[in-house]
Amino acid sequence: MALAPAILSAQSAQQPIPQAPLSGHENDLYDFVDPELLPALKSLPKLRLTNETLAWVRQQEQAPPPLPPPAPQPMQRLIPGPIGAPDLRLTIVDPAPGAKRRPVLLHIHGGGYVARSAALAMTFLQTAAQTCNCVVTSLDYRLAPETRFPGSLEDNYTVLRWVHANADARVLRTARTVLQKFPESNEYVGNQRAVRQRLLSSLR
Repeated sequence: MALAPAILSAQSAQQPIPQAPLSGHENDLYDFVDPELLPALKSLPKLRLTNETLAWVRQQEQAPPPLPPPAPQPMQRLIPGPIGAPDLRLTIVDPAPGAKRRPVLLHIHGGGYVARSAALAMTFLQTAAQTCNCVVTSLDYRLAPETRFPGSLEDNYTVLRWVHANADARVLRTARTVLQKFPESNEYVGNQRAVRQRLLSSLR
């Protein structure tokens, strides 16, 4: 489901969708899905991830341009990554630079840890920042299979810690740091739950 936008985009453009043999047990997976969602799920082409199909999915990802002013404009910043990992590229959207005591929304993009990027949700990030008057951050975390799990999880947790550690310098309210998803952008809660669990385990 996390890769559905790429599949639907290819369908609308009448592009061929690469296929890979399925295991024959895919129907068993439907037992874990809410019956209300089954018709939509079954209407999607079946796509088993291989090196070929993953490369195809990534090729379909075309980020829209950011919204023009007066929408708040995104800025890029490199922050130190986890120990032994490269620096992380963080997108920050601040609707009121210099304003004090505002909440932070840490956005974690979807894609099943293997695809998508912060840029694909840029218009959502700008809209959320402006509508909620909050600072929005979103990370281009490392993707699998190039980076094995839990590398992507550690990247997101590192950003969460960076936001908290730099709250005073950025006049943020650390008690109001929110991890969130946007239902309209077909992004899901797996990453957010994992980072929350990582945070909770570090506090025990």
